[in-house]
Amino acid sequence: MMASSANSGVYGTRVIIQELDAGIPDSIEEAQRALATSDVSPPVTDQERSDFVEAHNDARGAVGVAPLQWDDKHEEEAGKAVNLYFPQACLINSAGGESYGENIFCGIDSATPPQWTPRSAVNDWVLEKGKYDYNSNSCNPPGSVCDHYKQVVNKNTTKLGCAIARQASKMLVVCKYTKKATADRPY
Repeated sequence: MMASSANSGVYGTRVIIQELDAGIPDSIEEAQRALATSDVSPPVTDQERSDFVEAHNDARGAVGVAPLQWDDKHEEEAGKAVNLYFPQACLINSAGGESYGENIFCGIDSATPPQWTPRSAVNDWVLEKGKYDYNSNSCNPPGSVCDHYKQVVNKNTTKLGCAIARQASKMLVVCKYTKKATADRPY
C-alpha cells in the first residue's frame, strides 16, 4: 500500500512538472508577450472609474487644476501594464519611455481579498503632497518621493484610465495619464 501511494505521488509529480515545463517561456520577451496578451485585470467597474476620477479631481481641485476625464484608451493601456507588472507584484517601477504618464500602487493587506480601493490608491499618491515643495519644485527632504503626487495634479493632463489586478492579499493599480509629469511645476 505504501509503495503504491509513493508511486502515485511520484507519477503525479512527474505529470505536474511536465505540464509546468510545457508552459514555461523560453525567454523574457516570450514571457512579456504572453503576459501582455493575458488578462489578470478584469475591466474596472463603473463605480471604480468614478472613484478614480473623483479622488484625482479632489486633489486637483485643492490646487486649482482642471478636472480629469476618464478615457477608455488610457484604461486599455493601464490594463496592459497591470498584466505585464502583476507577476512582479510590488517590486516594480514604471517602465518609462512612453508617452503616457503613469502611477503604480501596490497594496498588501492581511485580508483576502485586499481591502484597498481606487480611492485609497490615489490617496496614497496624494499623501506625497507633504513632501512636495512648490517654491523649489522639488521633493523634500532630498531623496524623498513626490512624483506620484505631481502626476496626479499635473496641469497638462486632461484624461486618465486605470486598471486593477487583485490576487490573494495583493492589489496592483496602474493609472495612465495623457501627459507625463515633467520637471516643470505641476500647477
